[in-house]
Amino acid sequence: MDDAAELHRRDMVELSAALRGMSAGASCMEETARRVVRHLYDNVRDGRTGQRLPVLARLFKTHPFGQLPPSLQEFARGAAGGQVLSDETSCLTLLASHGDLPAWNSRHTSVGHQAIPLTSAEMVRQSPMIGQLLEQFGIDPQTVIAPQSNILLNPEKTAYNIFHVEHAVGSPYVPAQREFVERYGIASVLGFGGPLIEGNLFAIILFTRKRLTAEAAALFPSIALSAELALLSFAGNQIFVPDEARAAELSVDPESREL
Repeated sequence: MDDAAELHRRDMVELSAALRGMSAGASCMEETARRVVRHLYDNVRDGRTGQRLPVLARLFKTHPFGQLPPSLQEFARGAAGGQVLSDETSCLTLLASHGDLPAWNSRHTSVGHQAIPLTSAEMVRQSPMIGQLLEQFGIDPQTVIAPQSNILLNPEKTAYNIFHVEHAVGSPYVPAQREFVERYGIASVLGFGGPLIEGNLFAIILFTRKRLTAEAAALFPSIALSAELALLSFAGNQIFVPDEARAAELSVDPESREL
């Protein structure tokens, strides 16, 4: 029997429509992002069996270091390994996370991905998933490091592109093979996203328990557009939930904090 998941276009249309309304009543972009990843985690399902496909869903946004909350600035400094970060340094920032483990349900409990400073094009290329994600999105790494207010994407590419690793096991683009991919049965990785205002970028990444074919991955640009519309409700306004609201999210089993 084929181990690939089956996705139906009509289900994706319904999913896309639901995402567009995720900002209603939200107080900030982070709250909207949480709703988006939770909805994707719960509702991206195999059309044959109804099985939920994501093991983990995450939403990242590039964000200037100087505009990060203090806790994320501290994390980014640690991740920079001694490099001095300017206020303009772009950081790939985890805005929302939802997954099978309790520790995967908050950005605050991520060990390695809360805020990743993108200090040079070479640094981006040396991080296999980030580099490949940008390449498949059609984005020059330099435009993420020094974002411009105009379009981020290569004009020859479509506005909403896909990062797709059909076979996650053994892929050079998916790190933590033993600790994450093999341990939690990750079959495929799918990323999708696009530009926000002020030269920033968002990306949603799904780690799935069944294989996603290229045909299935091609259904997700409309999902990216709907997620962008929801996030843009807060572009230029309140982005993060205040740091003081995070205490309850940190009381999880530390042994489950692999990511």
